[in-house]
Amino acid sequence: MKSIRLFPLLSILLIALSAGCSNDTDSPRKDDEPAAPAFDLSVRNITRTSASITIKPQDKQMSYISFVAQQEFLDENGLDTDEALFDSDMEYIANYISYYGGDLSDFLLKGDLIDWAYTDITGSTDYVAYVYGIDPQTEERLTDICYCEFRTPDLEMVEASFGVEAKAYGPIVELTITPEGYHGPYYFTLIEASALEPEASLFDVCHDHFAGVVSYYQNTCYYTLDDVLQSVCSRGTGRFRLELKPETDYIACAYAVNDQAEVCSEPSTAEVTTGTVVASDNEIAIVVSNITATSARITVKPSNEDTYAAGVVKSSAIEGMTDEQIMEYLTAANPSTLTGSFWQELQLESQTEYTVYAFGYLAGTVTTELFRNDFKTLVAEEGTATFRLEYAYYDVAEVAALYPEWEHYHESGYEVMLLATAISDSPEYYYTVNDPSIFEGASDDNVRNWLMEFGLSFKSSVFFTWYDVTKFAGGFAVDDNGNRGPLWKDEIILSKEGVSDMGSFVNPQSRSVRCAAETDAAETVPEILFFGQPAAGAGQKAPACTGGAPVDHRPAPVELPEKRETRAKSPGILQRGCVGR
Repeated sequence: MKSIRLFPLLSILLIALSAGCSNDTDSPRKDDEPAAPAFDLSVRNITRTSASITIKPQDKQMSYISFVAQQEFLDENGLDTDEALFDSDMEYIANYISYYGGDLSDFLLKGDLIDWAYTDITGSTDYVAYVYGIDPQTEERLTDICYCEFRTPDLEMVEASFGVEAKAYGPIVELTITPEGYHGPYYFTLIEASALEPEASLFDVCHDHFAGVVSYYQNTCYYTLDDVLQSVCSRGTGRFRLELKPETDYIACAYAVNDQAEVCSEPSTAEVTTGTVVASDNEIAIVVSNITATSARITVKPSNEDTYAAGVVKSSAIEGMTDEQIMEYLTAANPSTLTGSFWQELQLESQTEYTVYAFGYLAGTVTTELFRNDFKTLVAEEGTATFRLEYAYYDVAEVAALYPEWEHYHESGYEVMLLATAISDSPEYYYTVNDPSIFEGASDDNVRNWLMEFGLSFKSSVFFTWYDVTKFAGGFAVDDNGNRGPLWKDEIILSKEGVSDMGSFVNPQSRSVRCAAETDAAETVPEILFFGQPAAGAGQKAPACTGGAPVDHRPAPVELPEKRETRAKSPGILQRGCVGR
């Protein structure tokens, strides 16, 4: 299966209404003389955030295109006949191909599509699913368009109120939220008052903000809705400390969230104005110990609880700079912030000079002088352990046809299943199959450092990806003396010509295998390492999905959302409702 192109109409879930394909002459989108349906098109299990789509063509060998659109989009653009809608689709596809590349085949389906879960919809909205046959060579429409209209259910609101107390200490706001007679999950949003138009609805702003939070965790961290409710939302009295813009008016909104991860109550609010940033008298001590060829222990001890930034950078990167220039260079990279004492064991490059730095930093403003400690790592002793990966890749469609447990990856649009097995004379090793750009320009030491933090250590792993991409394969082993062996690396070009025959396939389910569905990491090899976690993203409250020390991220203040689009810019993005490349 190549690609189903369903217009993403914003995201997220399940009930049991149903609708079927219609060629009724009363439909405003039908031609004067409709033909018998060439497709059995139905939509069922319709909820506010998802629907199951089934398409059964009469001719199983015919190529076809299927879309989902908001009824409002069709009405506003006068797409009320087969000809107008088809011409609009062809123009959209041509513009996409011109901009992103590819060809018409990326949009084509063939054969039955059964209960495909479409999740890019919102509640209380009229939709139209439609499908038509097409000649891949001439790009001519072969059939009438078959339509299926459906509407997503309305939101069921709950009575929930919260006591919201916000106190500002300079740019720091301490927020206390106390549910009043409500025991379910809730979330909160901070809005800059100046960005709120007089006619704007606080419910709509909070709804769109939280929908973005859910989308982020589902599509970036692969959270389920239950994961979002358990680790992102709060229950009971919550106390939050937020670093905001100085001298700015905010509206803090707390609201209930239902089991489908939707805002389901009117927000309770409190207003707060942040103050100015003042200089800090924080004195920050930096101790470097346990220095080896590839590691060192860093300890940072501030004299008070004021917020500061700290980290490590290669000394060569700041050579010749004044303290002011160094801090300007570091703050331009959006540093993380800390409070209190901190220590960390760092993986570093051998025979390299480093600078550990710290300075007071609050709300984008430097509040102290620069504190630093320079050191140099030792000469590395090359380890004797050897490592390599043996790998083969198979067509996901062929695998899924024989082993139904892998059908999910086929339905999700993956084309290639790559099986990798570590071969080493040491029990300790680290490896990856990943995007080559992550390691571009990185030294072998830096790549090995990355692998020790983010790499895999399983005997066998499974990776899912696509044809016509190139992957970096790399790994190394550690010997009995703790020395790191040489970095093994290879370039894997995934082409249809190189796919392995299914006669050699051994189902990974019968072995102890690590399954890694995504081969693109969220972290690159850093130029500047900041201690602590990144500044809070839009609504992040759980630990960063790439790992690290647990940290209580807070929702960033949001600006008012722009009007939602009714078409996607890219039919190849899996999380936006497409299957394929």
